[in-house]
Amino acid sequence: MGPSRWVFVQVDRPGQPMPPNAPPPGPSPRHLAAIAEDRVKVRRQVTLDDGTIAWLQLARGTVLRPGDRLRTAEGDCCWVVAQPEPVLTVRSTDPLALLQAAYHLGNRHAPLEIAIDYLRLAPDPTLKDLLERRGLTVTEEIAPFMPDSGAYAPSDRPHHASHRHVHHHHP
Repeated sequence: MGPSRWVFVQVDRPGQPMPPNAPPPGPSPRHLAAIAEDRVKVRRQVTLDDGTIAWLQLARGTVLRPGDRLRTAEGDCCWVVAQPEPVLTVRSTDPLALLQAAYHLGNRHAPLEIAIDYLRLAPDPTLKDLLERRGLTVTEEIAPFMPDSGAYAPSDRPHHASHRHVHHHHP
């Protein structure tokens, strides 16, 4: 099985995002573990978990997410998983302080993972100092990092029925 057999040309995306450290579905499938920065590089050589050398030849602008399935033209596949990497995890008991931190980090165009109870970003001593001076708890960790895909990308968040929608009808 040489590298030319494994050329991934398609990404299948499940209906719901997969948790970052969940095992890929199926019995011991091949997987590609990649840090956040590498999940945007979709035209390159990669090594799968079993040592298989493969090539990514995906559409430019594709961002791989944990739970995505990569497929070759022949139907061979592997699953994308988030490889743990050094990160800063930001927490606060004050939700407003966390929201304000997200605003300030966004103004600095820092890739940012946003969760209900934490923010996560790549290590940066200047940003760490800014956050600590604002009274936030900043922890250096090794964890999967899944930055938000941005304002113009499709949402990674599932739609919740609890959201209220207002429909305006014009005659």
